[in-house]
Amino acid sequence: MQENIGHLIKLVGEQLQKKGDEALRESGLTSTQMYAMWYIHSRGGAATQKDIERFLRVSRPTVTGILSRMEKKGFLVTEINPQDRRSRIIHTTEKADHFRDMSIKHHAQSEKIIRRGLSEEEVGQLRRLLTKVYDNLTEYEHKEAL
Repeated sequence: MQENIGHLIKLVGEQLQKKGDEALRESGLTSTQMYAMWYIHSRGGAATQKDIERFLRVSRPTVTGILSRMEKKGFLVTEINPQDRRSRIIHTTEKADHFRDMSIKHHAQSEKIIRRGLSEEEVGQLRRLLTKVYDNLTEYEHKEAL
């Protein structure tokens, strides 16, 4: 089973998720919530829920749950978009900024572990190959929907 590419990718993803969640445990955040926070921060500290859905590549109900839990923990505040009252704008808080900085350090450490023993050329090749695999799967997904 170890030779099956899909299974290997699944195992790598699970390890990344597990390590990320362990590092974030004291903050009360999950790695998915942290990625949402990074995205909002990259957008100047505010983003629409729709943009977050696209970035995380998950459904509206899933993002609603993620954001709701983060808001209850004090990491985000939500407001109605004044330009489109059907839309919500999500803002990070100072608490979010503190944990974001901590998570960036953890992420850099994880990258070092992932890259250990790989040359820069191999890292580039791995990135290109994983991107191709992702593109193959999303292209297949779109064809299946037709």
